[in-house]
Amino acid sequence: MFYILIFIYTHMKYLKEYKLFESVDVDRIKELFYDTMDDNFRVFIKDSNSRVIKFPDSGIISVHDLDRYFVPGGVESISDVNISKTEINNGHIQLTEFHIGDIIDNMIFAESYIKKEMGLEIKWVYITQIPKYTYYKSLDIVPKDLMLDKISIGFGKI
Repeated sequence: MFYILIFIYTHMKYLKEYKLFESVDVDRIKELFYDTMDDNFRVFIKDSNSRVIKFPDSGIISVHDLDRYFVPGGVESISDVNISKTEINNGHIQLTEFHIGDIIDNMIFAESYIKKEMGLEIKWVYITQIPKYTYYKSLDIVPKDLMLDKISIGFGKI
């Protein structure tokens, strides 16, 4: 037991660097999406560590090419906001495709609030359009005419 305490003490600075002991106020973020939840959207938020992505000039990366854009050794703490839409079909809840326009205004407002009030910025936007999976550097470059199955937004420290 003594050796474990010494290990934790000596490595605390590295653990703090990866923010394993810090957490973003997930409830504050979730409140920003209450309006979309009334329209059968599901919002899940989790804190995790993610590899740092260095986007090309286009700001777009196919998931199949993602490994080429990871920063070696780069890890950052992320609050991952996942949004999908559900409907009840024959008594079962099913995920359903939706238009980005249904939620884009809410997402832009949330991005602005989270940046100003919580000191977080978007690190990536992950769009799932089965069978296509794409990372975008920001909401600004996400096409406004997309039909998608799910969207995930990674927020990290500025």
